[in-house]
Amino acid sequence: MKRASLVAVLSLFSFNLPSLARAADPPGAQADPFAPQPEPSRTEPDEEALLRGSTQPNPNPPSPAPAAAPAPAPRATARANNRRAAQASDEKVAVAAAPGGDESALAVELSTSGFASGSLVGGLFVGGRTATGLILGGLLDYNLLSVTASGTGGGADVTRSGQTLRIGAGARYSFVRSADRLVDLYGAADLSFEHVAAEVAPTVGSNPTESVSASGFSLAVGPGLRFWVHPQIALGYAARLRLTYLSGVAGAFTTPETDDPTNASATAIAFDGAFQILGVF
Repeated sequence: MKRASLVAVLSLFSFNLPSLARAADPPGAQADPFAPQPEPSRTEPDEEALLRGSTQPNPNPPSPAPAAAPAPAPRATARANNRRAAQASDEKVAVAAAPGGDESALAVELSTSGFASGSLVGGLFVGGRTATGLILGGLLDYNLLSVTASGTGGGADVTRSGQTLRIGAGARYSFVRSADRLVDLYGAADLSFEHVAAEVAPTVGSNPTESVSASGFSLAVGPGLRFWVHPQIALGYAARLRLTYLSGVAGAFTTPETDDPTNASATAIAFDGAFQILGVF
């Protein structure tokens, strides 16, 4: 029994011996080299972590500063100005590209009449168009008719010819234009010198033909419609009231002409029309 108690006391003493030795060591005593390294305090800063930087992501990253909001008024004004400038330029381009645009150009007009009667009377009008749409120029109309009749009873053939010449000036101006700029209502005015001459068979004498002629002036004014089939070409028709005054040999005023040598004058008022083709260059 005593032996068992002694073994128990020795065992307890061996277990408490390291603690007593540490307690007995002085404060400056050397540490045990075989003792485990103590863990660094969580409250003290880690020098290695400070040198290499923190590898853990910041749970609360700083939010970026809000950008300054752009001023809407100047941008809206600039856009409005750009839109207005674009619309103005588009309108200019549309006017320039539209048929019969308001710009100076050379105008050439060809006219003909007399479809209903079977004879054609041609005319040429050449002028310049101003920026306002007014066309001023000169005109030339010429008509020549020649008829040959076979003689009866073995007689010779008889030839009768007549011609009309007009030289003058004229004007064309568009009063109303459709929204699509394809149709014009315009006015036409012509003032010209007119000469009428004919070769007729004489009633007396041996000459085969006799010449008769008359001269004067002619004034024609009236409206017309013009349709632009191309930006530079238009088809139209003008209906004009024509006043003609002629003086000369009386035989030139009759239909058909005769060889009456009496001097006379004549005034005629008639309503005539002409088909026209206008080209602008």
